[in-house]
Amino acid sequence: MTIMRLAGMRNDSSDRLIIRYLILFRHLMETLGTIGTIISCYVAGLKKSLGIVMFFSVIGTITNVQSIYTFFYYETGLSVLHDLQELMKKQELNRPASMLHEVTNFTWKWIQIYSFNMISFMIFYSSLPIVVDFFFFILEIEMTPYLPGKPFEGFISITEMHSLEYFSLCLTSIIWTSSSIFSSMGHQILILIFSMYHMLCITVLLERMKKLGRTINDRSVHERDTAEEKMAEKELIEIIQEHNQLLRIGKNINLYFGFPFAMQNTMASGCVCLLMYASVMEINTDISAMLVNAFCLVLMFLIAGIPCILGQRVETLSYQLCDGLYDLPWYKQSPHLRKYLNMALRQANKGMKIHYHGRSPLNHNTLINILNTSYSYFMVLQSSL
Repeated sequence: MTIMRLAGMRNDSSDRLIIRYLILFRHLMETLGTIGTIISCYVAGLKKSLGIVMFFSVIGTITNVQSIYTFFYYETGLSVLHDLQELMKKQELNRPASMLHEVTNFTWKWIQIYSFNMISFMIFYSSLPIVVDFFFFILEIEMTPYLPGKPFEGFISITEMHSLEYFSLCLTSIIWTSSSIFSSMGHQILILIFSMYHMLCITVLLERMKKLGRTINDRSVHERDTAEEKMAEKELIEIIQEHNQLLRIGKNINLYFGFPFAMQNTMASGCVCLLMYASVMEINTDISAMLVNAFCLVLMFLIAGIPCILGQRVETLSYQLCDGLYDLPWYKQSPHLRKYLNMALRQANKGMKIHYHGRSPLNHNTLINILNTSYSYFMVLQSSL
């Protein structure tokens, strides 16, 4: 819930009216800021804006659309959260305590690494240079600090240095960048949490299937109406019910994140291309700018890569789940249970993918396509300019 508030994704009618209006104002500000960054590229000229300045307009558009979409689909995200909590509580007896501990530690370790990098970028790149420049101006120190490219560079470049308009645009740049970074962090962290615990639930169910398969195989085909068989039947029914619950969670995750991340995958290649171009262009002119652009490129790889890797893992586990259902000795079950098992197999064959109507799924193939497309764009850009 805290992450949803941080990212501006919360849209709860139980919240105070002032809180809801502030969140709506934030989305409006981010939208206007994104439009401003795009116009700024045209004001400065497309050739001059190529690189980090245009990158801000592209990544800002992605983040803005994601924020608005998840804001209006807040109830779906909440449903995923509650369903995961319910299923994890149900699986508590079948899950080793160490497994949950390991998944939680791994998840929050990655969240800390990712958050540290994003907040470092926000402080040391988008905020600190402008603050230092302001204090140098106030203290009348004749020294110009390193000022990297900013989202509103086109407007800033045509204003008088250290004027009221100049600092107003710089302040707007800091606010818009900070808000967008927190929104982006929220989406990346939330899909990480949902995917990791979804995978945990699938893994627990897989182990339960294997255990049940061994139990049934140890029995004779002719054994009927025994206490063991009734327990096995009960176990199989519970497995099918949990599988249906996992499918429902997967469907809601797909509804909640399918469109936002399909858009991110579509536009991520442009972001990577612009950052590669900016880094190469600065190698012989400004080593500081080149290092900053290279750091931004690493962040972009994290933003584009982590969801694809998580999506691939969920997809792989879902097919393992399907194989686990096939491996259950169905021929030793009653016709009634075979019917339920057949229904579960039909559903499991589809797998659990995060995509938007079959387009741009989160998996390794999409990540490879992003990298290949980025390189192609970069080569075209380099040869034409």
